[in-house]
Amino acid sequence: MIEFKEPSILRSKLNFEPLTESSFRQNQPFVSGPVPAQVYDKALAEMTVKSTKTATETIQIFTVSNFLLMSLLTIAMQQLWGTVRALQVMLVSTLVVFTVPSNLSLFLQVCVEFANMDIFSAQNYI
Repeated sequence: MIEFKEPSILRSKLNFEPLTESSFRQNQPFVSGPVPAQVYDKALAEMTVKSTKTATETIQIFTVSNFLLMSLLTIAMQQLWGTVRALQVMLVSTLVVFTVPSNLSLFLQVCVEFANMDIFSAQNYI
């Protein structure tokens, strides 16, 4: 509990008037809970409330937009992993010996180069 020797330093929440001993229970200037921030200027108090509301709305907008962005990125990552899996299947299929048409063989050779990330071979430029 906090005892105030001079309760007039606190202001009323309703009308911003200084408190007196009669403002407390049993006319004792004791506070048993946390003491709220005291703002003496009514205009400053209103500005603080408005800026708090603005900050709250900004944080809510940021949170929702971040959620939507992460949802889109999750979809993009699923597409990317699907592509990687398809390239792996194509790469492994070249290790198995079976007859394929020539156009599919050419396509699979290009896919193997792409899967190995050897698009620009350094040997051709040396």
